[in-house]
Amino acid sequence: MPAGPGDVPTLETPRLTLRKVEIGDADLRYAMRSDAAHVRHLLVRPAADLEEARARMAWIVRDVTLRGSKAWTLVVKDGGERVGQVAICRVDLENRSASLAYELLRSASGAGYGREAVERIVRFGFEEMGLHRLQAEIDPANERSRRLVEALGFSHEGTLRGSRAFEGGFYDDAIYAKIAG
Repeated sequence: MPAGPGDVPTLETPRLTLRKVEIGDADLRYAMRSDAAHVRHLLVRPAADLEEARARMAWIVRDVTLRGSKAWTLVVKDGGERVGQVAICRVDLENRSASLAYELLRSASGAGYGREAVERIVRFGFEEMGLHRLQAEIDPANERSRRLVEALGFSHEGTLRGSRAFEGGFYDDAIYAKIAG
């Protein structure tokens, strides 16, 4: 795979610049993760404070550096506003597979930024990283996220019932995948 650990190139779309995440993006992470409506499909507790978001960003930066994940912050070209983050994570080099992750500020939702960014990182994963398979694990109730990956050619492979524990309950993951080619 040409793109090695820590190597996260800047990517472009018609309206966005996708640049490598940095610890300084903690305020964006906090804005997304402190919004209870935003995190309900992620099965995470809302971020308590900026320090918690900063610690999580440090973990993401370390994961990118050491484990081969790729993570970008979405910056709108017209104005420079940061509106979300996308990632290729849980990279399995032996099997040439990985997972997608994506989040947008609620204020940026519905503008097409998510599709534009995810479409670009999917192309990067297949063409630049040499991946064979990309998958997304999605809360079955998250209709917008399911529609996004379906529009990009991902197929619903099944649902892992009760696969994630959160706050005393168990929740399902809908698995969507796309194969190179």
